This record gives sequence, C-alpha cells and structure tokens, in this order.
Amino acid sequence: MEISFAEIFWDNIYFFALGMKQVPTATAMAVWTATTLILIKIAELYLFDGKLNWSEAFFLLLITIGIIGQIHFHCHHSGMM
Repeated sequence: MEISFAEIFWDNIYFFALGMKQVPTATAMAVWTATTLILIKIAELYLFDGKLNWSEAFFLLLITIGIIGQIHFHCHHSGMM
C-alpha cells in the first residue's frame, strides 16, 4: 500500500493542529520543525545512503535536547506533570 504525498501533508497538518491545542504555538512550531529536521536526516541516511558526520550528530543531539526541554518545560509549568 502506497501513501501519497497529499495524505502525508494532510496528516501532518492534522497532528500539528492537535498539538497546538495542548501547547503554545511557539512550542508546537519548534517541536514540529525540529522533528521534521531529524526525520529528514534519517530519511537521507537510509534512502540515499547519506553520511552523518560528528558536527551533524552533535547538532541533531542539541535539537533533540531542545525538543525534550520544550515539552518538559511546558508540561512542568502548565501543571500537566
């Protein structure tokens, strides 16, 4: 079964809208953008035999820490934890 680009696009918009109901817009946008960057890099590695150097790995790690920090900070300060 193939998934079309349009299906992925609308699913992406739907889940982003759901996320914005739970967290502030800036947090949702930051997490959405960072997650997209990480998934693009994973796709590059597996689909196009891309390479990962130390600087890319380091900055992807910082992005991941930022995502976790944003989610934790929002949950902690909004009483969700």
